[in-house]
Amino acid sequence: MIDYKKYLDKDLVQDRFTFISFFIAIYERMTDYVESQVKSLLCDISIDNGEIIYKESKRYKDEIKNRIIDEQGNKNKLKASFHWLLDTNIISKQDYDDFLEMKKIRNEYAHELIEKVLEDDIEKNAELFVKMIALYKKITRNWFIEVEASIQGIDLTDAILDEIQSADCFLFQIIFDVLYRDKGKEYIDLFDKYGVKHEV
Repeated sequence: MIDYKKYLDKDLVQDRFTFISFFIAIYERMTDYVESQVKSLLCDISIDNGEIIYKESKRYKDEIKNRIIDEQGNKNKLKASFHWLLDTNIISKQDYDDFLEMKKIRNEYAHELIEKVLEDDIEKNAELFVKMIALYKKITRNWFIEVEASIQGIDLTDAILDEIQSADCFLFQIIFDVLYRDKGKEYIDLFDKYGVKHEV
């Protein structure tokens, strides 16, 4: 039976809603980024009245839209896009498995929000939370190195490599530091473990 009395604690409830909201926000931005970047690379692009038009190429249809992503024969553009990142060594097999777990937790948070706020120990997903920020940073960094730099003919010096970070990841890092700088050693250890910069 749920002990509802502890949820009269405004700070506790607010902290849980904040955690879930931030988890979902990062997941949505990361997955939107992956789908749109892969689509823009593999599709034929034109501009009509200032609007970008994507025409699905044979390659996009073969490698993304019609790709079988599991043993049941299912197709899913998001999972196929992450498979493509795996194929091109932008992410690892472990990264892909972590993404699937992030997707599962995101869906639980989105569809069972009240239940999760009332019943779940939010902190149990703290590590997955930090890993998601690290994965998003890894994807945007490796995309620039493996795709954009090559297309644009950018010479990747050590100085450039050290500074690569998307504006999105920089913004999320600021928000993360503001929200969680007081979480103590547990969070600091997670930050260090997954290469997420932090200020305390």
